[in-house]
Amino acid sequence: MSLLARGELPVGAVEPRITQVATGVDTYLRTIGGALGARTAAIVFLALLTVVRLPVGGTGRAGISSLDSR
Repeated sequence: MSLLARGELPVGAVEPRITQVATGVDTYLRTIGGALGARTAAIVFLALLTVVRLPVGGTGRAGISSLDSR
């Protein structure tokens, strides 16, 4: 329901003669924000995958890689 109400914000915030411009700018900025948000989420996710060591070599111990001498 909040998405339905959100679509009326640019229309109600400007004069009636520039409603189309406000709606277009809102759509453009939402698209750019969605693309940047998805890219940022992917970067954070990949960074976490490289920082957190997952078990390698079937040791079964989280955080221990096959390079450890234990």
